Amino acid sequence: MSDFRVGAEQATIFSTAAFCRLWSEVYGQKWLPLGAKNDLGVIYSQTTRLGLRKFELSPSGLYWGSNQENIELSGYFIETVNQISRQWNCLSLTWNFRYDAQATMEQALVRLGPSHCKVIESSTHVIDLNGREFNRVMQRQVKALTRRQIRIGTDSGLVIREIKNQSDLDQHASMYQEWVTSKGIKPKPARLIPTLAREMGSSTLFLGAFQQEKLMAVIFLFRDKSEWFYWYGIRDIHQDKYFATDVLLAYAIQKACESDVRFFNMGGSNRIKSLEFFKERWGAEKRTVWSLKWENPYWGTLLKFLKI
Repeated sequence: MSDFRVGAEQATIFSTAAFCRLWSEVYGQKWLPLGAKNDLGVIYSQTTRLGLRKFELSPSGLYWGSNQENIELSGYFIETVNQISRQWNCLSLTWNFRYDAQATMEQALVRLGPSHCKVIESSTHVIDLNGREFNRVMQRQVKALTRRQIRIGTDSGLVIREIKNQSDLDQHASMYQEWVTSKGIKPKPARLIPTLAREMGSSTLFLGAFQQEKLMAVIFLFRDKSEWFYWYGIRDIHQDKYFATDVLLAYAIQKACESDVRFFNMGGSNRIKSLEFFKERWGAEKRTVWSLKWENPYWGTLLKFLKI
């Protein structure tokens, strides 16, 4: 294992030093560089109690570890996490596993000790592109209703482009404020999406749909070796007659097919039936994901004894 060199190219985006640094800067957290080239990383928060660390590895809903099925790679990441757990100031850690990493999760559970771990299951919706051409995906997997809405939006003259210039960024910021207010949700930091898009380059795709230069909808994707992950999307809350989000997703899926990507991940739905229905209209199937939570048994006992 000591001669086996693993770097960012073999890891999920969320395991890279670049992502961990940016996320930590935006959210005011800390991160730890890893790997022979220090191009991997994990995120953590530091408690006021003796300076102990709670390692999240990657943020909730984002997957840490190998970006491919490979026994040797899985072993490397498992051993790396085991070493983190053995650090004197590690109070706890959380490791999120992708839907294709069940075997790695089970091995990690054994390595860390089942009695000190808790595994929480949730789900995401995934389109298996499986090397198919875009037109075949649309005809065989996407429902007729969605295809009709895409045609309406396309025929309306929607223009799709990456959001980069200041005018587009300003429109996105205004749209996002209206969106979170109308939905009553906790907003992400305003600079999170633009910062990730700007700094992570080809690992992300920040797209907008425009009608005569007015922004109608936005999607943001992470682009990994085997998966494109639709992580964020909003639209104009005042009108949806152009079905702009559908047009954007069709564009992104077409680009994923052209890039020979295996999976298009549409994300979790928190058991919201309307979201599940929307994703299933695209032919996305529900897949299980796992979050492994480990707690240091020694610190847990000692802190209870000291009552701090």
